Amino acid sequence: MAIQISDIKVDPYPLQPGKKAKATARITSPNGIESVKIYDPRGWVLTAYDDGTHGDEVAGDGIYTLVEEVPYDAPPGEYTITVVITDKAGEVLRKSYTIRVA
Repeated sequence: MAIQISDIKVDPYPLQPGKKAKATARITSPNGIESVKIYDPRGWVLTAYDDGTHGDEVAGDGIYTLVEEVPYDAPPGEYTITVVITDKAGEVLRKSYTIRVA
């Protein structure tokens, strides 16, 4: 069985310049998850956590969380982010999503 991602939620949506946004997703693999990295439109590499910290509510529940402030000067529009998930066996899932800034 491969890496699976589901139940993606972003709050608030659309994203608001200068405000914090919280994104969550259920991510699973029979091998366990090693890392969840998000490549944002600025070229930054962000990390989502399932450790009960960094805005994550419950450690080890398979719900990975990213809390990040949207740049105050982010122009309205649609942007592409890329999520790269690596499991503990070295399998990698890359998936791109469109996000919207109001």
